[in-house]
Amino acid sequence: MRLFLGIELPQEIKTKISKMTGILGSHAGWVHPHDLHLTLLFIGESSRMDLHEIIQRFEKIRQKKFFIQITGLEFFSRRILYMKTQPCLELNQLKKKIDSEFYLWRDLQTKDFIPHITIKRWQRHEYDELKKLVQSFEWYPESFEVKYLTLFESRLDNHQRYHPIYRLKLQDDDNHQMYHN
Repeated sequence: MRLFLGIELPQEIKTKISKMTGILGSHAGWVHPHDLHLTLLFIGESSRMDLHEIIQRFEKIRQKKFFIQITGLEFFSRRILYMKTQPCLELNQLKKKIDSEFYLWRDLQTKDFIPHITIKRWQRHEYDELKKLVQSFEWYPESFEVKYLTLFESRLDNHQRYHPIYRLKLQDDDNHQMYHN
């Protein structure tokens, strides 16, 4: 099974992004609304035995609830369109905790952490047209509260690719409750 840790988006945010993508065009490559998320750590292929250790490590993460603000649209190279986020101290602290607890997997990461929500992947020939559309579109900053950390499995199932398999509920204090999906 292919796994990663991330933050699920509230349905209201997914709906708003989905409406925006409808305005930006009907080209192929848009991420299905169900699959919108913010990745914190890619784990990769894992066995059922690895899953037990991953969940144990996941449950050691201590974090209070916090807010993330989505501020607009950006491009990675000419192939990925994403929603950028406002810099967030709590998110950076959480990423450091995850990297510390999952040091074996963190060492496999080759790119710097840039918090984002991928909304479209495409072929290079679409870039110029899409860039014009994005420049003419105004996104009004949208905040949401991060209440859970989620362990996702990546597998294609109808149109959905990313499936929550374990959630860690964040608290206002340092008490945690685990939810297994």
